[in-house]
Amino acid sequence: MAITKQDFSMFQRDDKVIIITVVDEDGKAKDLTGGSATFVIIDTDIVKTIDNGISISENKINVILEQLDTSDICGSYGYECRATDSGLISEVVATGK
Repeated sequence: MAITKQDFSMFQRDDKVIIITVVDEDGKAKDLTGGSATFVIIDTDIVKTIDNGISISENKINVILEQLDTSDICGSYGYECRATDSGLISEVVATGK
């Protein structure tokens, strides 16, 4: 179940950890153990994946943005986070700016 309009802000060249909590259509925690995730900042080259800035713990996706990721961008950008569970079911779990 996608959580939309989950906006965050940060300054250029700052580090930031974004935590995305994933739930099913009933609002219950969706276990992503053994799954994967991708986080994309739209209209940039910033893409985070497992072992490249993303870690997963049960139903939480931790996205780590580092100084180098944001050193060349400024302004307002959208993002999308997609998760794939261990059963290979893929869905958008969060969007925002």
